[in-house]
Amino acid sequence: MFLPDFLQFEPFNRLRSDMGAEELGDFTFFDPKRHVTGLERLSLGNEGLEVAVSELRVLNDFTLAYKDCRVVLYAHADETSSSEQNTGAIVFYHLADCPVVMDLRNVDPALSREGSWHVYSNGEALGVRNRVCNQCLQRLRYQNFDAVRQRHREYSERVEDAFSLADFFKRYPSYPLADSEQAPVF
Repeated sequence: MFLPDFLQFEPFNRLRSDMGAEELGDFTFFDPKRHVTGLERLSLGNEGLEVAVSELRVLNDFTLAYKDCRVVLYAHADETSSSEQNTGAIVFYHLADCPVVMDLRNVDPALSREGSWHVYSNGEALGVRNRVCNQCLQRLRYQNFDAVRQRHREYSERVEDAFSLADFFKRYPSYPLADSEQAPVF
């Protein structure tokens, strides 16, 4: 079947002129299995969303995504309690596919609770008792963070203490992800 060049197709050009449409439009395909819905975006920005392990993706830059939205992961305390980072009442949230997240992903899905991953698209809903995972900062090399080198320890501690999710999302926009960012690592 041969389709005409619609830019040169006179009946459509006449119709476009009659409608007063100066520019050509564009169409973006929306698939609720691949794109966050309006309700999901509201939830991600406010109270967060409970998602299954299989719904989370790791992007090329090692950040985490739910559908077409970069997210921050908060694993429930019972799942992170084995982590050496979880001390006292502070619970760590994750920005990247760090070793802790890798361990959580590798847990047998039959043993882990469905929906045990809570994700957000901003940090306003996270309380003050939560703290960024320094292994995520290391994985991203966020602002040259380096917990391994002792001579950079003071600088890395300042980066960790001054970490802001608002600044993080300026560097790594939450939504929408560019097409080049959406290729998953796993």
